[in-house]
Amino acid sequence: RSWMALLLAVSLILAGCASLTLQGEIDGLMKEGQQLYSEKKYDQAVDKFVTVIGKDPTYWQAYLWAARAFIAKGNWNDAIANGKKAFELAPKDKEVLPVFAQALFGGGADALKNGRFAESVNLFVEYLKLEPGSTKAWLNVGKAYLGQKDFRQALSAFAQGLASGGGAE
Repeated sequence: RSWMALLLAVSLILAGCASLTLQGEIDGLMKEGQQLYSEKKYDQAVDKFVTVIGKDPTYWQAYLWAARAFIAKGNWNDAIANGKKAFELAPKDKEVLPVFAQALFGGGADALKNGRFAESVNLFVEYLKLEPGSTKAWLNVGKAYLGQKDFRQALSAFAQGLASGGGAE
C-alpha cells in the first residue's frame, strides 16, 4: 500500500516537472519569437509562435504575436485568423483588440485596393463591430459598395461615416 502511495507521489512530481519544463520551453520560444519580430525577421518569428501554438493551443499570446508578424508582412488572412483566435481566447486583454482590429482594417483596405469589394465590405463591417465610430472604416465600406455599383448602400455607408463624427482620423 505504501508502495502505491510512493509511486503516485513520484508520478505527480514528475507530471509537475513536465509542465514546468513545457512552460519554460514556451517562454523561451516566445522570447525568441519576439526578438525575431523586433529584428523584422517575421517568417522566423511566426515559426516560433506556431511552435508555441502546437504545444499549447490555448496560449493566446502566441496568436497575438503571430497576428502582429502577419500584419507586418501584409499577410491579412493569417493576421485576421490569428487575431481572431487571440480575441476569442482573451477578449478582455487590452493588447488583443487593437491588433485584431488592425488586421481587419488592413485586410479590408487590401481587399478594397485589389477590387475584392464584397470581401472588403465584410471585413470593414467586422471591424466596425469593434470600432463602431470609425469614420474611415465607414467611408471605406461606402467605397466598396460603390465598387459593387450598389449606390444605395454606398450612400448609406457614407452617411453613417459622417454621422459617426467625422473625427480626425
